[in-house]
This record gives sequence, C-alpha cells and structure tokens, in this order.
Amino acid sequence: MGTVPVKTFAGVSPPGAFAAFNGLLYFAAETPAKGRELWRSDGSEIGTTMVKDIAPDAASSSPVNLTVSGGTLFFAANDGMNGVELWKSNGTDIGTTMVKNISSAGAGSTPGALIEMNGILYFRASDGMNGIELWRSDGTEPGTSMVKNIAPNQGSSLPNGLTKVGNLLYFAADDNTNGIELWRSDGTANGTFMAADIALGSAHAFVGMPVAIGDNLYFPADDVYHGVELWALDLTASDYCFADCNGDRELRASDIGRINSLILRCSPCPGNIPGGIAAGCAAAAFSCSAADFNADGCLRASELGRANRNILTLQPTGCEFRPLP
Repeated sequence: MGTVPVKTFAGVSPPGAFAAFNGLLYFAAETPAKGRELWRSDGSEIGTTMVKDIAPDAASSSPVNLTVSGGTLFFAANDGMNGVELWKSNGTDIGTTMVKNISSAGAGSTPGALIEMNGILYFRASDGMNGIELWRSDGTEPGTSMVKNIAPNQGSSLPNGLTKVGNLLYFAADDNTNGIELWRSDGTANGTFMAADIALGSAHAFVGMPVAIGDNLYFPADDVYHGVELWALDLTASDYCFADCNGDRELRASDIGRINSLILRCSPCPGNIPGGIAAGCAAAAFSCSAADFNADGCLRASELGRANRNILTLQPTGCEFRPLP
C-alpha cells in the first residue's frame, strides 16, 4: 500500500502527541468545527474518529503528553472550565474523563513529564498551593496525590527529565536549598530524596535528562568547577551515604563515630581492606581506599582529617561521599 495519507484534517496545526494504546493510534488533531481534540485511528480513513469533544464546539482542549499507564491512556487537556488538568481515556467518549481537578482554583495544574512506573502514572503538577512538584496517580481521584513537597513553603522544585530505572524514578529537581540536582523516588515521600549533590551548596548542577545503560545512569551536569560535562551514577551501590550506618538517611553522632572507627581500622600501609565494614553498619561497604586521597596505599593523618571533613559536609538526606576539591 506504500505511504499514503490516512485522513486529511482542515485544522491550522498538524496532528501530534501520538501514542499507541490497545492496538490503535491516539493523537491530537484539529478541525474547524471542533478545535483541537483527542482522536484515534486504526489506520483507515473510516476508522479515524474523534474520541471526545472535551472543550465543546470549536474550542480546543489541546491534549498533550499522551501516556499509557496501568491499562489507561492519560493526558493533559483543558476543558475550558478547569484549566489544563489530568485526563484519562479508555478510547470511548463516555470513558474519557478528568481524573482530578488538582488545582481547584480553576487555573489548572498543568500536568507535565508524564511517565509510567509499576502501573502508576508519575508527573509534575501544581495544586495552586505547593508549587510544581512530583505527583502520582492510579487513575482515580483519591489515588491522585503529591508524592513529596520537595521545595516547601510555596516553592517549586520543577521536577524534570523523569526517567524510569527499575523500580525508581530519577529526575532533576530544586529543593530551594541545594539548587538543581539529581533526585530519585520510589513513589513514596520517604523514598524521594536527593541522589547526588553535584554542585555543593546552593549552586545549580543543571542536571539534564538521564539515561540508564547497564549499571550506570548517565547525565550532563555542572559541578561549578568544570562546566557541563558527562557524569555517571553507579546504580549498583546499595546506598548513596556510606556514613548512614543505621540507614535512616540522617547523619548522627553515632554514624560519624562508627565510620571514623572504620577509617582507623584500615591497615596503615599498604594493606587496604576493600569493602571493610564494621558489624552493624548496614550502609554501602566502606573501602579504605576511599580515604587514601593520594592513592599511595597508605592512610595518613592529613587524609583522615580530609575524610572527616567529607563526612561533616554530607547532606542530611540522600547524602553521598564526595572528595573535596
């Protein structure tokens, strides 16, 4: 049959926002009479029809971000009354409804960056009170809620570049304290934290869209010293904070004392103990070589002091070991 037009639309803007769902193509298209709405096609002209006129008459609901999750097609659209909100569809007119009026003030929550993980839809949105934050939805109104208020006090963390890696989401966000850094989430508030503070302090690392290949997550970032370069995060590490011995993601005096004990137990020269770890410290195994900054196989007083400085500069949550510049 070759390459032929399926259907001609007389709208100003071309069809777009394509997504495959239940063996059919779903997309946004515009006609003079109905505006830009949600359409579906089986590849034939007769089988290409509008799913629902969400914004009545010639107004446009302008569906975007079509994403399949949990057997449902999700998208953002504007019905002309509630602003841009999260919608869902099963492919029928009656089965196409707004999931939740997240921003009840009528301004719209503007859902974006939609992505599926484990049958749940994740996206960024603003409820009009907490800024643009990470949200999740199972397709029901009660099951649609903010995952975590990353930037509290009406700030916006602006989650961006959401990438699924196994049972985790990685993304860039700004908590209004540490700048734009790499974050991770398992879909819960407690499981959402900064994965790496690349640009220390409040400086922005400007983390770009991450890509997982093998055991590493690759992404562009700026540590302030080298400009925007390629970075990699080891996805096999059991934890990002080697000093968080009790695993509560808080650095306490007992944690610091225990990791200091690990450093002092390392063989002075040159018998480093890869993975040496004290009983009861359940975080990632500490290698003596992590404190051997000049890599001569010896642990010196200056190196122990520098390692302690590293521990004391760790972030309180989602912390990680990083050599000082």
